Amino acid sequence: MELLGEHISRIVKISRDGGYEYPYINGQNLKILMMQLSAGEYKLRDKEYIELLLAIEKLYNRLRDYDKKHELIKLCNEGFYL
Repeated sequence: MELLGEHISRIVKISRDGGYEYPYINGQNLKILMMQLSAGEYKLRDKEYIELLLAIEKLYNRLRDYDKKHELIKLCNEGFYL
């Protein structure tokens, strides 16, 4: 995703309690982006909005697949929430 691009880090360790570790990358992260969007400090263009939704869907699918394989992450019945 161009908006986040190289600022998305690979997760290197997932704990049984759902926590995870990843290397620090200087730049934007999803939590900061969410806060900026909520505060009206940043507005997504249509293309960026679609790219963000696709990136979140890809993350969800990868976490779900990881959970099926390792049974470490427990997702609630209603879905995964960021």
